[in-house]
Parts: sequence; structure tokens; C-alpha cells
Amino acid sequence: MDLETLSNELLLSILEFLSTAHLFRAFYELNRRFDTLLLENFRIHGLDFRSISQHDVDTIFGHHLPLIVGQVTSLHLSEAYDTPEQAHCFLEHGFALRQFTGLRSHSLQHFTSIEKINKMISECCHLPNLTHLKLDDCHCWFDYTGEDNIIDIIWSLPKLIYCSLDITVADQVHFTLPTLISFSIKYLIISCVQCLAWTIPYLFEYTPHLRYYKGYFNALNYGLISSPISSAITLDVCFLSVKSNMIENILEHMPNLRQLTVDMNDKVCIDGHQWEHIIRNYLPKLKRFKLSMKIKSINNKEQEVDRLLDSFRNRFWLEERRWFVRCHWNPDGNEINLYTLPYDFYYFCSDFPLISKSTYPRDEDYSSYDCSNHETCQSQLQLILDRATRLHSLRFDNWLSNFSSRAPFDVTSVSVERVEFKKHKYEFNYEECAALSRSPLCIQCEMLSIDVKSRTCILDLLNAMTNLRALIVRVAYSEVNENSEELISSVEWLRRRLLHPYRIKKYKENIIIVKCGPNSLDTMISTKQIEPKPDAETAVCSLASASDVLTLTTLDLSQNDISHVGVEYVDDLLKKSATITTLILQQNQIGNNGARRLSVVLQDNNTLAALNIGGNQIEDSGAINFAGTLRTNTV
Repeated sequence: MDLETLSNELLLSILEFLSTAHLFRAFYELNRRFDTLLLENFRIHGLDFRSISQHDVDTIFGHHLPLIVGQVTSLHLSEAYDTPEQAHCFLEHGFALRQFTGLRSHSLQHFTSIEKINKMISECCHLPNLTHLKLDDCHCWFDYTGEDNIIDIIWSLPKLIYCSLDITVADQVHFTLPTLISFSIKYLIISCVQCLAWTIPYLFEYTPHLRYYKGYFNALNYGLISSPISSAITLDVCFLSVKSNMIENILEHMPNLRQLTVDMNDKVCIDGHQWEHIIRNYLPKLKRFKLSMKIKSINNKEQEVDRLLDSFRNRFWLEERRWFVRCHWNPDGNEINLYTLPYDFYYFCSDFPLISKSTYPRDEDYSSYDCSNHETCQSQLQLILDRATRLHSLRFDNWLSNFSSRAPFDVTSVSVERVEFKKHKYEFNYEECAALSRSPLCIQCEMLSIDVKSRTCILDLLNAMTNLRALIVRVAYSEVNENSEELISSVEWLRRRLLHPYRIKKYKENIIIVKCGPNSLDTMISTKQIEPKPDAETAVCSLASASDVLTLTTLDLSQNDISHVGVEYVDDLLKKSATITTLILQQNQIGNNGARRLSVVLQDNNTLAALNIGGNQIEDSGAINFAGTLRTNTV
């Protein structure tokens, strides 16, 4: 079927499933019809620069965005590991947020500089139609001022309705209250930092039309609320350091609540009778109720579960509201998890083996669960990946013991582009990195987060994984911190060995390597180091026929016991390569014979600019040969 025979409505439905970068690459300036459809798509769905290559960012910012800047209604900018310095790039191309006069929704993701956030948020004051603002996963660990100013700027935006704040500044724990009143904000999400429970009335006072609130309430230094909070319709809250009477006091002053979600992680127990009392007496309009509690219990867990479930088995729960709960627990653990059905919370605690019981009258689930063996678990993972055809990111937080031999190297996915192993705290060695880079899952991978035992593994991963756009890696050091000499040395070591289009920087104890140009690894690998090994001469011989020799600028063969025979292979390498400018041969055994052979090679070489042959047992005769060659060298 010819794509252009489809109706505009159908084409717009298709375009909705494609990323911003794909749309520009495939359809922009194809013809007038598609340009019109793209503009309509961007007007409806906006521009999303999350998980996009630096090359695409430069192309779109430099050529396409200036032509549609006034028609964009939604803009997502990201400074994640695989899309760093987007704000700088945005400003460098001459853009200011105030130019996006039609912007209604704006989000910043993974920003780590409060100065950049301030600059972007300050521009929002010039956007007359902005109604949605989101700061997502912005952790400014090394900034200590500026968050107060951001909150007041946000609360001053005249038409802002929806605001999501997932931002921390330095070691900040508690949310900073605004000093200005916002009469427009109706939906507020505050993640990462906590609202002290005593500030709840003030938060609603400065946001008098707030209908929806999601976040953390910490009852530290709690003082009783005395005035009603009538605007609250939906409350989704995680209580910390809380007692049951505090929760009751907060909820009794929210008489108009229609939806309530409560997550309690402090081992405090409010049973079904107590919740029934709160709902009947204080929440007459409540229609939806979701609850998750972690309750500390050491002995007689099953008896405690039966007592808890019985409190949720009366007429109020089973007939009037038809709200059912389930408990699960590990017989050897020290807590009970109680939650409403169906389960609807972000994390699910699965400390196997599990036993569960429910108030649901036709609960046909098994009452106990045993941990699957690895083969079953891996087959289930493959089944999930087969069904999740739009899954973008896969992270392994934990795996079974003996990770390297049991890791899911053989699973496949049609859509996964990001793979993360870093939270597992396992360091991959050379052989494991090689196996990983050849695995079906990682061959197509565009972003990889991993810990490795040696920095040379980094070059091997970059060389083997041809689709990789970003690599976040931590190398095993004796000292691991952001200012360790070993980390700084590794960053410099990589910068000497990787040419454009790589950008390399350190963040905390990690090294971040981002590819900024198009997908062509033949133009990337500029350094090859052969680690000390007994068969290094054979490796040099093989390297002479490898494709990446065409792009090498530095060849490090130090400490490999290479003799005068191996110099012949170096001769072949230098004749084939027109790019090698640095050759490191120190601490080998080339001797006088090798020195003479190398001096002959260098007579016809017009690219080599640096040569290190220290520690090679070269005597006077060999040195004389080199001196004659170097006198005629003009490089």
C-alpha cells in the first residue's frame, strides 16, 4: 500500500506512534502535505527530545525548529546520560523559551544544575498559555541555593494548572513552601522531598484551588490541623514517621475527598475498623480508596494476618464498598504487607517464599509462592519481553548469585534500547563484557549502564556495540569517589583514545561517554591498546588486517615483550594506516635489530608524530639508526 493514499486522519494516527527524531528524519520537507501533517502532529503532541541522539538534536535545533518555533505546544528537554547539555545546545542555537509563544506544556528531565533550571523556569513567565510544567528526576546534588526562587517563580505563573516537581537541591529533604499565592494551580505532585505535615494547611493556603495532591507527608514535629481544607478532592500520599491519630486529624479536615490513596511504610497499623471509622465520619464523598501498609511482625504472623483480615470482613467493606484487601508475608521475614485489590502501587515487595491471604470471596490465587529457579525465571522474562513490544528500558536491580554465568544474555526484545546493570553492583570483566556485547539484547542497545573491572573494557564495549549512543560506566578502583585520582586519570585516558564524535565527562563516580555524531563507529575508535599478554605479536598481526586500523591515531603496545620479529607486524600496520600519529612501544624487547627495522619503516612514514621506545634494550648502534631517521623527519 502506498503511504500517500491514506487519509490525513489515518496518517496523523500513525505519526503519533513515532518519535520526534524519526518524524523529522523520515517526513520533514518530503512534500507540502507531510509538512502540514507534521505541524499538526507537533501542535497536538509537541516535541520530545528525551532519548534522542546528539546528532539529531543538532540537526533539529539548527535546521527545523526555527521554522516551527511559534507553533509548538509541548516541549520536553532532557539532560539525561544519553542526552547531555541539551539546555546549552538549546541556548547555543539562539533559542529562548519566550519564543515558543504557543507553548502550553513544558518539561525538564534529568537536569543537574539549578542555574540551568532557574534560567529555563524564569523564561516561563513570558509564556502566556503555559498550563503544565514538569521537573522530572532533577537532582542538583552540588548546588546549595536557588530552589526557593524556583518555587516562587512557579507559583507566580498566572495560568499554570498542573505542576509536577521531582527536584532535589544538594542535601535538601523537605519541600520549601512558596511565599506567593497561586490561584491557578489545581494539580500538584511533589516527589523526592517531603512535606512536613504541619505545613499542609499553609501549602493549601498558598494554593487555594488545589484539588489533587500527590507526595510525601512527614509527621515530624506535627501540630494538629484546625481549619478545613475544602478544595482537596484527590489525595495520593505516602506517610512517614506517622501515628494513626495524625492521619485521622489530617483526613478529618478534608471533607470533600473523593479519591484517597495511602501508602504507609513506617510499620504503623490502622486496621479495617479504624479506617471504617475515618471514612464514615470524615469522608462522606469518598468513592475510591487504595491502601498499602507494611506492618512489623516477628512472631505469630498468620494469627496477626487473620486478625487484620477479619477487621476488613464486615458489611462496610464487603457489601457497601466492595473494597477487598490481601496480605502477603514471608514466614522467615519480619513484616506483613497489606494492600487493597487490585494492587496499584509503584513497588511490589516480593521477598520469596510468599504466603498470601485475601478477603476476596472467590480468591482463587495460590496461597503460597516459591521462588522460581533461574530457567523458569528467564523464560518468564522472555515471555514478558515478547509481549511488551513498546518497552523502551530494561533495568536489572538484582539477579541470582553467580551473576555472570546466570545473567540473561540470551533474552531478546524488539524494542528495548536502554539496558542498565549498575544497580546490581556487579563488575563485569573482559570476557563478560565481550559476551554481553554479543548478546541479542545488547547488540541493538543504544544506552548501557554498567560497572566494569578495567577501563580497557570500555573501548571494547564501544567497538563491539555499534548502535550505542551513550555509555554510563563505573570502573573498579581501590578508591571510588568523584575526586579520586584513578577516576580522573581514566577520564583523561579515554579522552586521549577517543576522537570526535565522543563527549566524555565524569559524574560522581561514573564516566559518561556520549556519541554526538551519526552511527558510524569506524570514525570513532581512535586508540587501540593491547594489554600485556604473551601472544601480543600475534595480536598485532591480527590488528593489521582489522577494519578499525583505518581510524586509529594512537597505538599502545607497551609492556608486551614484543621482539624485533614483532616490529615487522608494526611495519605492516603503519603502512596500512594513514592516521596513526602516536606509537607507544616502551618496555618491550625490540633491541638493536628491532630499532634498525623501525628506523627503516619511519623513513617513508609521514604521519607519525610521537614515538615512545623507552626500556627496549637499544644500544648505541640502534640509537644511531634512529638519529639518522629523525634528522630527516618533518612531521
